Formats: sequence, structure tokens, C-alpha cells
Amino acid sequence: MTIFRRMLYTACIVRLFDYYTAVSLRREPFYLLPQEAMMSSNANKDVITRFITEIWNGNNLKALDTFLDPAYYDYTYEPRNREGLERALLLMQTAFPGHETIIEEIVSEGDTVAVCLTLRGTHAGPFRGLPASGKPIEIGGYRFYKVSDGKITSHRGLIDLPSLLQQISTND
Repeated sequence: MTIFRRMLYTACIVRLFDYYTAVSLRREPFYLLPQEAMMSSNANKDVITRFITEIWNGNNLKALDTFLDPAYYDYTYEPRNREGLERALLLMQTAFPGHETIIEEIVSEGDTVAVCLTLRGTHAGPFRGLPASGKPIEIGGYRFYKVSDGKITSHRGLIDLPSLLQQISTND
């Protein structure tokens, strides 16, 4: 297991621990939380699952309006709005056409959805100055989304970029 994957899992576990600690401090078992909070949490996970399926895996940029709040803010991509996300999507489509984002774990609390993911594909186009290598890639990452009224309002994410660059390097 790479150091990045360990850090990724640790971040997810810490988030879960924080959540369960908060629940226990209220002295309410998880299954006795208000039904509407659990339903909202499940609805938010569904929004993110559909977003990853339709936008990242389906490359359906026309569906972005379905998922993004007009005031969407992105902490990961430049510029820090919808345009930054579109640029990242186009970069991935060009460099790794047909790539697949696999949700390994998804956790939701309130308006926050945390996703641990794996990205798989083949390096078939230029990426960060490296020409297409034809090599397969598999990297881990995580994303945190905020969801309000069924729309994504913000995103933070990190992928194992050093591992990706190592995998597509032409140096053997």
C-alpha cells in the first residue's frame, strides 16, 4: 500500500471517527438519528454517485447544469469555478480517453459527501508536457463535495499525482 493510499484511508477514517464521535456525544445511536437527516445524507450520496457516473465516467459535460449550483466553487481546479472543472474534465478526456473513476467508499454527513476513489485508464494523449505513452494507469484519490438542495456547491480533491506521473513516465 502506497503512502498516499494510507494517507487517503486515514483521512476517510478520521472523518468517520469525527462523525461517530459527534453522534455519541449526543448519546444517540446512529440508527436513531432523525430520519430526514439520514434521507438527506443518502440523497446527497446519490447526487455525487450520479455526478461521477455521468460527468467523469460518461464525459457528459452538457449535464453539468443538472449537478452544479450556479455559485459552484472549486478549491482544486483553476479557475475556481465551473470553468476550472470543465478544463479538468477536458484534460482527462484528452489524456486518458475512456478513463473510469471507481467509487471505493462514499460517506455523507450533513451537506458533506466524502469519496475515496480509484482512477483507471490508459495514457493516450499529452498530460503535463508528457506525450502519450500508451501505458495503463491506476491511482487513488479523494474528493469532498458540499451539496445543497440537490446541487453541488463546492469541491475539494486530491489525486496521487506523483504516482500518476511515475506511471506514465517514458523512462523505464
